[in-house]
Amino acid sequence: MKEQDHISKRNQFIKTIIESIQMTVSDFMLNLASEESYEKNIYCWSISLFEERKSIDEAIKIVHRRRMSVLLSCTNEFDMKNKISLHRQKVMNKLKLEPTYCKLSKSQKRYFQDSIDRYIETDLYSYPEIVEMTLALIKRTLSEHPSKSIIPSSPKQKKNLTNTKTNLISKCQKYLEPMLLLNKTMLRSS
Repeated sequence: MKEQDHISKRNQFIKTIIESIQMTVSDFMLNLASEESYEKNIYCWSISLFEERKSIDEAIKIVHRRRMSVLLSCTNEFDMKNKISLHRQKVMNKLKLEPTYCKLSKSQKRYFQDSIDRYIETDLYSYPEIVEMTLALIKRTLSEHPSKSIIPSSPKQKKNLTNTKTNLISKCQKYLEPMLLLNKTMLRSS
């Protein structure tokens, strides 16, 4: 019984700290399960502060001070890689819940992964927008090629795929151009 009380108090302590950094507990736990370094650090700091019997207010101040120290000492390249990794993980977690994506074979998923990676690397879109654009791309591609596999298996099919990719890229550009113009306008005005 005492152990359950201890665990319950510790979990409430950690939850309060997570909320203080303006993150939802579910997102935090998802990222912690994915072994994201940011969340792992905060989790370890929180547990150690709880074990040191710090007050919640004092612990929040300490965690914020440590976070700022870590964030300010990171290089831009490291931050960008972490951001891309985090976005990729969020996109893939969301796509795995979508029936349209789940119905794809492994090779088809790999085919669309290139598009997903390009969307993420531009850093122009949030992960929900990337999921939406990817699903639209999948639906459009599959509706245009319902009976054929879009993934090449033979050299002859690979040659035909080049034409298909060219068409696909031009269709993607038509879809993305208005969004890119809107984002450029928004970026300039901010």
